[in-house]
Amino acid sequence: MEHISRWARFKEWASKITVAEAGMLLLTLAIAGSSIAYTKYAKRQWKVMGNQLREMQKSNEMERRRAEDQEEAVVRLHTYGLAVGDYVEHVNAVNSGKFKARNVEGHVDVSLNDASNIAHKIRDLGNVDISTTELRGTDGSVVQETNLSLTANDWQQLADTNLVIIETGHIRYENGFGRIIDEPYCEGWWFFRTPSDKNNPVQGRGSDCGQIPVNVAGVKKNPPH
Repeated sequence: MEHISRWARFKEWASKITVAEAGMLLLTLAIAGSSIAYTKYAKRQWKVMGNQLREMQKSNEMERRRAEDQEEAVVRLHTYGLAVGDYVEHVNAVNSGKFKARNVEGHVDVSLNDASNIAHKIRDLGNVDISTTELRGTDGSVVQETNLSLTANDWQQLADTNLVIIETGHIRYENGFGRIIDEPYCEGWWFFRTPSDKNNPVQGRGSDCGQIPVNVAGVKKNPPH
């Protein structure tokens, strides 16, 4: 009965509205239907555009990373090594990448260490600081030097491969793509006597710190004649 009464009330209401009111109702319903349809269409379009934008961003990021891998600034620390009896060490920061390195900061501590245990420091010899706002790419470089507190007795111990010179530190810079690089540095120099070479009776070699114990052990085991 409730259903019938509602239908009756609807028919009564419908019989009383004017043609203009009916037209306005139909127009309102049409507009509402169109709005719903457009909203669904717009959502689908935004979803498609969002997916396309994400794909473009992903592609751009991959291109940026590829360019960074191929062209970024790459700064490394190097030392020239000492001639036997010398005491001036030169530390060189070299950019082998294509982009300029920015805000370059480097520090190196030089010490005299036990050749049998390079972790055992005998004493500090000096240090070097490197700083520049820009370092051009493709072999751009900057050099600093320091006087080392080496004595004649130190050189005797170095020549006998009882001591080694160890250089540790780090290099920090911006690689041209907004990324900060901060890398450790450790290099060392060991010396040995070569009595058969009258022009160079004492010679030196340099390498990464990790290789020094093996090289020193080789000299101790098989001393040059």
